[in-house]
Amino acid sequence: MQQPPLEWKLFLQLLQVSMGCREALECIPTNEQWMAIYHQAERQLLEGIVYSALERLPREQQPKGDFPIAWFVQTEQIRQANLELNHYVEKVMHELDTDGMPAVLLKGQGIAQCYPDPLLRHPGDIDLWVNRSMTEIVDYAHRKGVKVTEEGFIHLSYYYFEQVLVELHFTPSFVLTPWRNRYLRRYDAAQFPRQAAHRTTLPGTTTPVAVPTPDFNIVFLILHLQRHFFFDGVALKQFVDIYYLLRHTHFTAEERQHVLHQFSRLGMKRFVRATMYVMHSIFGLEEEKLLLPPHQALGELLLTDIYYAGHFTANDLRRKRGETHWQRYWRMAARNIRMQPVETLVHPFYNLLSRPWTYLKLFMTDTVHATADEQRKC
Repeated sequence: MQQPPLEWKLFLQLLQVSMGCREALECIPTNEQWMAIYHQAERQLLEGIVYSALERLPREQQPKGDFPIAWFVQTEQIRQANLELNHYVEKVMHELDTDGMPAVLLKGQGIAQCYPDPLLRHPGDIDLWVNRSMTEIVDYAHRKGVKVTEEGFIHLSYYYFEQVLVELHFTPSFVLTPWRNRYLRRYDAAQFPRQAAHRTTLPGTTTPVAVPTPDFNIVFLILHLQRHFFFDGVALKQFVDIYYLLRHTHFTAEERQHVLHQFSRLGMKRFVRATMYVMHSIFGLEEEKLLLPPHQALGELLLTDIYYAGHFTANDLRRKRGETHWQRYWRMAARNIRMQPVETLVHPFYNLLSRPWTYLKLFMTDTVHATADEQRKC
């Protein structure tokens, strides 16, 4: 890719300062550069995390004027939003448990517990895994009388008290290759009791909630990241989640072997090696913490996507005005096949078999239209 601007480089350095693997920036940013750094933090959903680096910088490198005050105010708003979301997580999970549908908290407020300050992670939806059939989940939503906003491929979305979006997953994630997806479904179903028994208490709450064990979570998070890369685009926020989980966890030899076995069965090793390159080259994760040897070429491909695409392809800086669905499809397929060749080849057949009319109508339209939901999800 073309050389990114200095502001991107300074943003990455500031992120490294927040993680404790760097002490200072390579130069003193101008006011305009500070604004550009802040916009990158916003685009990558890392405003709170990156703000924590400001007070660690040498005094001469810290931003001047009202700018850091405005950033501080937004960071405090993130803190408050996380405390409120934790409260809603506690309530909705207790309600599900009372209704005989125990759930496991995925991503979000659960993975935030690995952060040095969990309240600085940018909050999103509440993703819950209930290990029931989609029919049972839909019936449950209808009995509760909630406002369903989406019935997706692996989840149902609804608003809790018209304020918080909840996604009930009957399975945590999926892959397109049929035989691998069949294995993943069986694996997830067998793992659910162990995951539901693994509990933690979120900041500001009193009732422990179920969160994935680290060995299950690392497979899920990287698989989720791969799916976003394949379809939507990825943000650094998702990599920071993985970094803090790896840094926070000491896998035994047996657990590491178990994790690597899942990656192998799901055909994910190339993507995992690309992810490990980002973990090592950007975040400075120690080699003994890496799950596989880094792959530089594939890792650079990931970094290119992070810079250009941001948190969903609706923000993709490479997207040309008026790009058609066919143009977008071929552009992304040319990228994806390097990372996941089998999934890329299966993709068009999967779409035609699973939702033929939607797929055909999609490609009969003229241009790509980004939805507001694409911008908001995490």
